[in-house]
Amino acid sequence: MPSLWVNGKQLIGANAKPVIKKGRVYLPLRATSEAFGFQLTWTPSVRGTLLVFKPQLLDEGVYAGEAKKLAATKLLNSYVNAMNSRDAVALGRMFVKDGTPAQLFEIIGQRLITGIRSVTFEDRPGDALLAYVTFSYLFDPYGNKSGTQGIVFMQENGAWKISDVD
Repeated sequence: MPSLWVNGKQLIGANAKPVIKKGRVYLPLRATSEAFGFQLTWTPSVRGTLLVFKPQLLDEGVYAGEAKKLAATKLLNSYVNAMNSRDAVALGRMFVKDGTPAQLFEIIGQRLITGIRSVTFEDRPGDALLAYVTFSYLFDPYGNKSGTQGIVFMQENGAWKISDVD
């Protein structure tokens, strides 16, 4: 009996069994997509499916008592969503006036950030905050499965913004 494994874990249940027909393996779309972090929606009127990627973001509740870290956490989560959706307008609003996103969309290709694996915060002069963030990737053009970036946060006109991404 064929089985389906994702990241070392076997998917179980009646709706998680692959089918082999004429030497080809067919995977159950819902079980497979959800195992990779996608939300699947069936639209009966067009008889089609929509896959939407949902990355693992930081739990904002962890930093509820620390205003600066909470603001940075919310901004990091928004940064991941803007990068994954290639939303240059939203991304631009996250940066200080003269700041620019570190990576152009053309450079990262089809890469998706699948999650934030870890973050470490350090206070910096001028009430700034430095975050060392380790992201997990899917479809990285260089084959990287993860990477760590330094992201500097600072206040501009009373709002927390990103000033630099290494």
